Amino acid sequence: MQKPWQDMLRLLGQTNGAVDLSPDRQDTPGKAPTWRCRMLAFDGEHIILQRPDPPEAIRYLRSGEPVAVGIVDENYRWLLLTHVRGMSHYQLNDKKRVPAVVIELPHTVRSGQRRVFYRVPAVGCDVDAVVMLPDSNDTDGEARSFNATLVNVSGGGIGVSAPSNVGSCVALD
Repeated sequence: MQKPWQDMLRLLGQTNGAVDLSPDRQDTPGKAPTWRCRMLAFDGEHIILQRPDPPEAIRYLRSGEPVAVGIVDENYRWLLLTHVRGMSHYQLNDKKRVPAVVIELPHTVRSGQRRVFYRVPAVGCDVDAVVMLPDSNDTDGEARSFNATLVNVSGGGIGVSAPSNVGSCVALD
């Protein structure tokens, strides 16, 4: 039975889609380069990618070197941990051959995170000092302070669950 990530690799191979390729460097996490590579083929046993252009890529892509391949579909991102099998050339069409890197099937497949920062679970944390600024509907024009429970933290702001008697909130830009 095909796994969803295998189906996605097959589709990317048929459409020459792109994947992220990076050395799986445990000694320098977050500092290894990442290259966007064209997916040339997936034959069920090997992942064949167009070799990245930068000259330094070759030193990271020697046979046996650990690599991470990131693939994305509409709803999910997978990180495939695997090894380089070797370098080759791939016949793109009857006139053009391109340098390729052949990757083994992954030994580990996990959810891939696009962000390079650490996520901290925050839902349910008590927030002791929330100050709510008055909005145009407030009659007294006073800021209110109350305790709340954190619901969400994101680049767009924070979300808290407040007691029902607090009143209306103002959105800050």
